[in-house]
Amino acid sequence: MPSEPHSDLGQVIGELAAVRTAIRSGSYQALTDQLLSLLDRDERLMAIAGGFAADEPGFYELVESQLAAVPSDILAMALFAQARIARGWSICGKLPAEHVSAEQFEQFVAQLNRAESTLIELCALEPSWSYPWYLRLITAR
Repeated sequence: MPSEPHSDLGQVIGELAAVRTAIRSGSYQALTDQLLSLLDRDERLMAIAGGFAADEPGFYELVESQLAAVPSDILAMALFAQARIARGWSICGKLPAEHVSAEQFEQFVAQLNRAESTLIELCALEPSWSYPWYLRLITAR
């Protein structure tokens, strides 16, 4: 008998459950440990985990707090850019473009522009790190 499909990546990719737990516990260190473990295995897993984390309540505030404490934390910079991208897309929701107000679109673009400026800096600091480049592709589309 076929199993039911999962819509929660945290159930499909076990390591993401630990990412979720770290965010919900408010532990930036635990989040970093999980993400760097994934990065060591495969940079694509890190990208998947970053997108997954960005959709988790409390992620934006957790990363924003880390950046306030340690502005030079490049992982926090990348994650904050990911959080801004997620915020931007959430402003418009899943509505077709004709149902997005001018104000929503303006807020959406502002979030993506803020993310992009951080990503440009990251790509200059760490040009071989693919995660910021991947996020720049998202902001470009």
